[in-house]
Amino acid sequence: MEAPEQGPMTTQALHPSPGGPDWARVIGHDLRAPLRHIHSYAALLADAVADHASGAPLDPDAAHWVAQQQSAARELTARLDAVQALWQIQSREVQTQAMRAEDLLSLLQDVQAGARGRLQLLAPAADTPAQARLDAAALRDALAALVANALRFSPAEAPAAVLTAHGLARLPNGSAAPTHWHVTVRDFGVGLPPGVQARGDAFVRFHAPRDNAPEACTSGLGTGLAAVALRCAQHGSAWHLANAADGPGCVASLWWPVE
Repeated sequence: MEAPEQGPMTTQALHPSPGGPDWARVIGHDLRAPLRHIHSYAALLADAVADHASGAPLDPDAAHWVAQQQSAARELTARLDAVQALWQIQSREVQTQAMRAEDLLSLLQDVQAGARGRLQLLAPAADTPAQARLDAAALRDALAALVANALRFSPAEAPAAVLTAHGLARLPNGSAAPTHWHVTVRDFGVGLPPGVQARGDAFVRFHAPRDNAPEACTSGLGTGLAAVALRCAQHGSAWHLANAADGPGCVASLWWPVE
């Protein structure tokens, strides 16, 4: 597959409205209150169906409807958790700190450790800034999200993905000076479907070929890349995901400000 034209990707953020509701409370309490009732009712309904089935013939669709209700309640809970997590990212203040080359390398090693042996790290000393001032926690989280996305699409063999530091570079939109650290995450999965570009929209999941289901939806909720896009918007950085030009899989590129 040919890689789409490269460029920074952004997403529409969850912007608070002046004078509007406290979205953290809406998500954390108000929306979850009726959801708890749905969970409780689904459990009671499942028990009632089981009791009925033990004493009389049961409509074969009834158990399926109960299972669908329980599944929908679980998915809604997961979506609320994801929206709350994205809101927390949006609300978090940028916290920069001075870092040396060994600190940056340690940050990359932390991301590698989180992949449990499935991530190869290529970080030459020459491609690691000697001095930098950046939000280390946000960068670590963004890289971890890109790695998690790569591992989801990669085969089980280790290493399933490669994290590479490429040194200082200019932003893809043509910034005058190389003030951003360029880091990539490569996976070896099926790649993006033809004509599809990753935008980082929440709850937009990729589709990938599966046996007997060529348009099967992948696991997860599609919020990992949305989190990356939010962090990039906060920090004046950029990201891009495209099919690899030299084989299977995708390459996620991240340009992170270091000054």
